[in-house]
Amino acid sequence: MTETNKTFELAQLRAAEVTFIMREPFQHMEGQPLKAVHELVVEDCLIKYFFIGTKHALLIAADVNDDTVEVNLTSPDKLPVTVKNVSAVDPWESLIGRSFGWCSMTINQQGYCDGVLMSFDGVFPQVFLTVVASSIKLGRITM
Repeated sequence: MTETNKTFELAQLRAAEVTFIMREPFQHMEGQPLKAVHELVVEDCLIKYFFIGTKHALLIAADVNDDTVEVNLTSPDKLPVTVKNVSAVDPWESLIGRSFGWCSMTINQQGYCDGVLMSFDGVFPQVFLTVVASSIKLGRITM
């Protein structure tokens, strides 16, 4: 087996583990309307987004050790006091009130999950979040 094949197999195993672990928080959010979006910035790096639904808050965070995405579920009333409400800022402003749809994870060539595609009111994603240089970068998707 070549070194390339070994690297690819390792990437596939990591991707399978990530997919299994990260699937549950997204499933809990599906169908809930987006009520608010908060972000946490530390030393000029956007390290956390909190997406507030009716029952839960979805936390998407940058793991600064390996530039990957962490996804967890938390309670909407347990946000850190240092978060900033960005619900009125583009692109979130147009998504408030819409229901969480599908979320997809991006996995890089090394098998690490470094991004998330998010859709609201359907399956086609409107935004993506990706971790670059220990900070979450936001992008819009238009079709």
